[in-house]
Amino acid sequence: MKLFRTFAIAALAMISGSSAEAGVYLFGNIPTSGTGITGGSNSTIQNANTRSALGFTVGANSVTVDEVRLILDVDSAQYPGASDSFAMGLGIYGNASGVPNLSSSLGTASATVTTAKSNVLFSFGNGVVLSANTTYWIVPDTPGAKWYTSTAPTAQSSSGITYVFSQDGSTFSSPTWTDIGSNMTVALFGSVNNSEVPEPALTSLLCLGGVALIRRRMKK
Repeated sequence: MKLFRTFAIAALAMISGSSAEAGVYLFGNIPTSGTGITGGSNSTIQNANTRSALGFTVGANSVTVDEVRLILDVDSAQYPGASDSFAMGLGIYGNASGVPNLSSSLGTASATVTTAKSNVLFSFGNGVVLSANTTYWIVPDTPGAKWYTSTAPTAQSSSGITYVFSQDGSTFSSPTWTDIGSNMTVALFGSVNNSEVPEPALTSLLCLGGVALIRRRMKK
C-alpha cells in the first residue's frame, strides 16, 4: 500500500504541475508591449454610436485569459470631453449564431485610454476560463476609442486559438452585427489548460501504481 501511495502522490504532483502553462501569450497580432503593429492604420471602428467585436475560437484545450491588450486611443470627436483620457470597459462574451451574445458576459475589465496611441491593458483578476472548441467575443463596453487595425491575429505559444472575424454593430445598445472587413488589434495572455488529456508519463505512473497494488494483494 505504501508503494501505491507513493505512485499516487507522484501522479497528483504531476497533475498539479502540468495542468497549465501560465503567463503565456495566447493569441494576437500585437507585441506584448509598445504600439508596433504589422500593416496597421487608424480606424474609428469603436465610437459613440456603434460598438465593435473581435471573435475567436478556442483550440483543443481550454484556456484561462488573465489579460487582454488592445491598441487604442481616444476618439475625441466621437467622445466629447475626453480630450485627455477616459475609462473604457471591455468584456468577454459568448457566441450566438456567429455574433456576440451580449447577455452572456464571462468577465469584464476596465482601463484608461489616452489621446496617444497606446497598448492598453485590461486585467481580468482571477482570469476567465474559456472552454475548448468554443467561440467567444471581445467587446468594448464603453464607446469613444479608436481601435487600430492590423493583419489577422493568430495563435501564439501553440494555443490553437483561431480568429473568426471582426464585427461592427449598428448601434451601441442593441447592435445589428455586420462583418467589419478589417482585422482589429488584440493580444490575449493567460494559460493553456492541459488537464483534459492525461500525459503519457502520468498514465504510465498510474498504471505502475495499479500493478503494484494488485501484486501486493495477490501475495496476501
